[in-house]
Amino acid sequence: MNYFNSSSGKVHWILVVAILCILVGGFMAYRTQTDGGNVVIRDVRFMGSNGVMMSGLLYVPKGATAKTPAPGILAVHGYINSRETQTCYAVEFARRGYVVLALDQTGHGFSGGPAFANGFGGPDGLRYLRSLDFVDRDNIGMEDHSMGGWTILVAAGIFPNDYKSMVLEGSSTGTYGAPEGTAEYPRNLRLVFSQRDEFSKLMWGVDLPKDMVNTAKLKKLFNTTEPI
Repeated sequence: MNYFNSSSGKVHWILVVAILCILVGGFMAYRTQTDGGNVVIRDVRFMGSNGVMMSGLLYVPKGATAKTPAPGILAVHGYINSRETQTCYAVEFARRGYVVLALDQTGHGFSGGPAFANGFGGPDGLRYLRSLDFVDRDNIGMEDHSMGGWTILVAAGIFPNDYKSMVLEGSSTGTYGAPEGTAEYPRNLRLVFSQRDEFSKLMWGVDLPKDMVNTAKLKKLFNTTEPI
C-alpha cells in the first residue's frame, strides 16, 4: 500500500509539472505571436467569388488605423496545409508594422471548397486585404510557399496594379494556372528555391533544383541569357 501511495504521488507531481509546462508554453507562445500585446490576431471570414466563404488569420500591428494605415502582406500556405503554417512569417512581418492576412486557400483549412477553385482564393484574399481601411492600398506585398505561389501569381495576374512586390518560396511561375513569368510579370520579384526543395521537375522542368539556374524558363523570368 505504501508503494501504491508513493507511485500515485509521483504521478500526481508529473501531472502538475506537465500542466504547468502547457500553461507557461501557451502564455509564451501568445506573447511571442502578439509581440507582447503590440499585435492583435483576428480570425476572419469573408465572402469570396462564387459564394465561397474564405478564411484567414489577420495580424494587425498596434498603430494600424484608418488615420494611419499600414502596409499589407498577403501570405499563403502550400498544398494540404493551412493558414497556421505562415505563422512564423506573419508574426515577424507584423512586428515590423505590416498588416498580414494569412489566408486559407480554397478547399483548405476553414475556407470553402473545392481546392484550386477561384484562383486558389488568391484574388479574393488580395481584394479583401485592400478593402481594410487600416491597410495602405498602395503598399501591398505578397509571400507564399509552394502552391501558395500560384495563388499569389494568379492574384497578381488579375489585379496587376494592386500589389507592389512578391516573394515566391519554393514555387514557380507558369504552373497550374499561374501565368508564365516574363521580365514584366511579376514585378519586383524575389524567388527562393532551395537545393532540397520538392517538385523541381513540375515547377522548373529539372530533376535537381540546383539545375534550374540554367533553364530557359528561369532566364526568361529574369530577362537574361546567363545562368541565374
